[in-house]
Amino acid sequence: MTSAERQAAKAVNFGFAFGMGPEAFVLWAQSQYGVAVMMPEAMATRAAYLEAYPGVARWQEQIRRGAPAAVRSASGRLRSFPDPREGYCERLNTAVQGTAADGLKRDGVVAPALQQYRARIVLAVHDELVVEVPREHAEAALALVSTTMIEGMAYYVTSVPIVVEADVRTTWASSSRVLAGDDDGL
Repeated sequence: MTSAERQAAKAVNFGFAFGMGPEAFVLWAQSQYGVAVMMPEAMATRAAYLEAYPGVARWQEQIRRGAPAAVRSASGRLRSFPDPREGYCERLNTAVQGTAADGLKRDGVVAPALQQYRARIVLAVHDELVVEVPREHAEAALALVSTTMIEGMAYYVTSVPIVVEADVRTTWASSSRVLAGDDDGL
């Protein structure tokens, strides 16, 4: 998969999974991912996405019609929405990103185990960990973090396989050189 294809896939998955309509998607895909999409393509892609994932379509409709006053993540953390007319996309996002955060928190137990590699977690962003580690221990730390992240999410999400994309880089920047692991980064 090329970098451009990956960016387009991220725009589609993060946009349409969280209830974005085609009009907002056109602007968002360009501003967030550098992906230029015309309105007819956005409409067709959204329709194809919801047809390919009918469970997502049903879930979105359930949230749209029900407008629950609160949404829980898989671990049971609660986010309230006092106004039923607002927060449709946020309700969808909370269930998914909240569960991703649950998995990340659960895999945070990796921190003490990283000490054996003189490594430490320096940043956690959504479902991503950035670990600082001496080069000589980088691949061992990579394996430990990857396994722990899979186990953390698998604790909460049992219906689909959990996949982790991980690599070793000289810096966190996506443009930095890959030293080990996946070549498309986290």
